[in-house]
Amino acid sequence: MSRRSDRNRTPRPKPTSSPLDHTPLITALRQVEIAVDGFNREAARIEAEYGIAIYPERVGNMHTDLARYIEVAIGIVARKLPVAVYGADSRRWTGPQSPRQVFALYEAAGDNTADYLTQMALNAERIKAKKDDLDRSLKQKCLRPKTNGKPCQMRPLYQAGVGHQEGFGCWRHATDDEKLELEKSRIAIETKTSCPGCKAGPGETCLIPTEDGLTPAQAGLTMVDGEWPRVRVLGGVEIHVPRIELIYPRVLEPAV
Repeated sequence: MSRRSDRNRTPRPKPTSSPLDHTPLITALRQVEIAVDGFNREAARIEAEYGIAIYPERVGNMHTDLARYIEVAIGIVARKLPVAVYGADSRRWTGPQSPRQVFALYEAAGDNTADYLTQMALNAERIKAKKDDLDRSLKQKCLRPKTNGKPCQMRPLYQAGVGHQEGFGCWRHATDDEKLELEKSRIAIETKTSCPGCKAGPGETCLIPTEDGLTPAQAGLTMVDGEWPRVRVLGGVEIHVPRIELIYPRVLEPAV
């Protein structure tokens, strides 16, 4: 399009102030902005002091009774009332919870449970200790000499109460006597216990799901200590770790 045609275009009208008075709306908007800033500062203080997470996006919904739950949750924390170890999903809860979640944990508390901030720390410590213990165990190596004289880098066989121990033989390098002892330890566990993670009774081997596409719950498994039961091969047969730990409890220590 030429410049001449541009000059011939009807000029657009300049924006002008509306004759209507929107001052009350603008004033209200600024008050909301100030209130939100104040709310965010106070919510951050509450989270730092009480470990309660208050989500700003829920404030506008007055049907949530947020103010009441905030007061109740702060009271639960301040009075050091006991709360449940596990959340609604049956897992150990971690980190700041919403006021409603704090109240739900209080209602679900059992005997001899800790207060909110203590339980938050205990849960985080327990989860980290289990992860560190598993990481350490899985990093261990057989180290027994191969035919070429070099140390074997395969993972050692699993031992009840020990896990994978550095220097213990892998399936190729463990002695027949060592393998027999592992088998005996598994049979003793199976004889003395039912599995808390599956439906296996005393004298039965653990029920290990083999069908694809099933969730652990659909496969008939049960959470133990807030997680689905892990599986290890002990003496040549798979068994759930929580069942082993009924006889051989592990002492868990977080990595330094």
